[in-house]
Amino acid sequence: MNTTMPNDPQFNNYYRKHLKLLKLGGLQPKTIEAYSRAIRRIGNYFDCRIDNPVSISTSSWRFWRRKIP
Repeated sequence: MNTTMPNDPQFNNYYRKHLKLLKLGGLQPKTIEAYSRAIRRIGNYFDCRIDNPVSISTSSWRFWRRKIP
């Protein structure tokens, strides 16, 4: 699965906020890395549309979840 950083300004804004909240939450660096990688994977799979989960179809979400090792 693709874990590169998507090139979308809105996604990047949400991603930075996500990182900030994880760091402020006092999580370990490995945990922050794993959660960040998951957000990048989700962003790549759903074309950077992570702000509106209603736009993601349920069948698409179930298909993606099956691919996670």
